[in-house]
Amino acid sequence: MQNQNRKYQSVSAVLGLVAAAGLASAQPTVTTVLRDFDFVGGFGSVTTMASMAINNNGDWLIEVDTDFPDTNLDGALIRNDLSSRLREGDALLSPVGASLGSFDAVTLNNVGNSGWNFFLDGLTTSTDSGIYYNDILLIQEGSNTTAPQFSAGTPFIGFFDSKINDSDNQLVMASLDDPAISSTVDRGLIVLTYQPLTGTFTENAIAIEGQTIPGTTDPLADMSTGVHNTAWNNLGQAMFSIDTTGATTSDTAIVLWENGNYSIIGQEGSASIVAGRNYLSMTSRSMDLNNGGDFVFRAALDGDSADNDMIVKNDEDFMREGRSFAAIAPYAITSFGTGPVFIDDAGNVFWYGVWNDPNTDINKGFFRNEELLIQANVTSVDGNLVTLIRGIESGYEISDSGQYALLRAQFNGTEDVVLLLDFGGGDGCAPCAADFDQSGGVDGDDITAFFNDWQAGAPCGDVDGSGGVDGDDIPFFFERWQAGGCN
Repeated sequence: MQNQNRKYQSVSAVLGLVAAAGLASAQPTVTTVLRDFDFVGGFGSVTTMASMAINNNGDWLIEVDTDFPDTNLDGALIRNDLSSRLREGDALLSPVGASLGSFDAVTLNNVGNSGWNFFLDGLTTSTDSGIYYNDILLIQEGSNTTAPQFSAGTPFIGFFDSKINDSDNQLVMASLDDPAISSTVDRGLIVLTYQPLTGTFTENAIAIEGQTIPGTTDPLADMSTGVHNTAWNNLGQAMFSIDTTGATTSDTAIVLWENGNYSIIGQEGSASIVAGRNYLSMTSRSMDLNNGGDFVFRAALDGDSADNDMIVKNDEDFMREGRSFAAIAPYAITSFGTGPVFIDDAGNVFWYGVWNDPNTDINKGFFRNEELLIQANVTSVDGNLVTLIRGIESGYEISDSGQYALLRAQFNGTEDVVLLLDFGGGDGCAPCAADFDQSGGVDGDDITAFFNDWQAGAPCGDVDGSGGVDGDDIPFFFERWQAGGCN
């Protein structure tokens, strides 16, 4: 822990020196992409904004409701402009006779494809949802799973979140009814490997009810099913939260899975990365994985409630209640809201925070690392004051590269909007530190390229995103280079 604390302090020192010199790290360009009363899809004006997604190309999807008179036809997914991509009531190719009822979580990979759960109209209640690749049905509620970990004849009875990586493979949280399991609703986390050219796929359940996950001692009872309670990356790594049948003081944990191997990242009642403090419950924790295998998650510690809520990045106490840093000094963080936490492929962490400034109008913001990007009642966009930042489950999203972010906010106390933050792609820096020369492979040339920039103090040498080129960038680079980076 001492080394980790020294690293944190060195990052803070760099940021403090930058601020003292009157300099600022690169600020994003902020534009408004959607706002209340925009007329979308040729059928209605926006009344509500919900789930969002954005990819490395800057393509985005936003779920909206409109004022269209028929409430069965008033919702849509908007892509890149005010035309709708999919609308409630749209007829689907399959199953026959089905139309789109409503949307679950929204996804968009860097190839431009989506994998998701749709709720369907025109069907019985036991068949009215399905996992889709774009608008192609892969698995319908009521059909039997082919995952070998379940008994023959085990039907799907519902779906929660689904995530898609750039290989078009999905991580699906599902409910099933395995006749060999005594309960009538059995949870399963399934990797769906899809071949778009042939339209075929295979299923592999990586966690199911009744399984004892390696590293734990009791059978799995359930898993957290929220949209940010799982993570999935291009390496085929999955991250998820489990609840076992063990004692309530130690029955929850966060698990990292890769190629059949399981690692317990943190377990309730066990030692945390903070000396002398144990983790509390790990259920329903927001988490994320980047394409190099770095992870972040929200956690809570036992002991003093004034500093027990935190964000963990790999094995680092990244941010915690009670902590102060240059952007909010002399005040300290008091809350992270109910929003997600994200990590981009360069290791930058995006999060929402509240601090103890007695002026509660200006004590909330959206952050990248320790950089305050958007501050309530301080930041203006096109002459409009941002009076509210939505630090909630569907409040913000980032692209894998970290170049783009979507943020739900409010202008002037009345108008809901979605803001696009663009950090610029013209600096030429690699989105993944390990492949520093952007050759498509991780090899010795990347070491040479990195040290050339690092010794010259070039901006791309700041691979840890601290705001300065310093000694912390060297171990950050080599950790990712040795792990093979984002390949």
